[in-house]
Amino acid sequence: SYSGGLEYKRGFKDGQFRGQEFWDANFEYRIPSLQSSWLVLQHVVFYDLGQVLEEWQQAVDDIPCMSTGLGVRLVSPRIARLVLRLDYAFAFGEHDEHGISFGAQQFF
Repeated sequence: SYSGGLEYKRGFKDGQFRGQEFWDANFEYRIPSLQSSWLVLQHVVFYDLGQVLEEWQQAVDDIPCMSTGLGVRLVSPRIARLVLRLDYAFAFGEHDEHGISFGAQQFF
């Protein structure tokens, strides 16, 4: 298993964390600022955390990877499953990184 960047935790390099076991949690609060029949613009505040471990017993000793940030979503109610997202994340804890995450569909 791997995690980071494009998979589960924003603000880290893609595939930065590797191991046999993992857990992840993602929290988002979305605030719609523009709504029409064709387009919804949402501002997002998020918090991601998780661990990648060789075995579950490490979960007690290792500090989870955490990041928080801001983003925007462009959602089209008329086009099925069309969501474009742009997020900027700041990692904290043992890791001092930051980065942009861009993609289609929701992050999780």
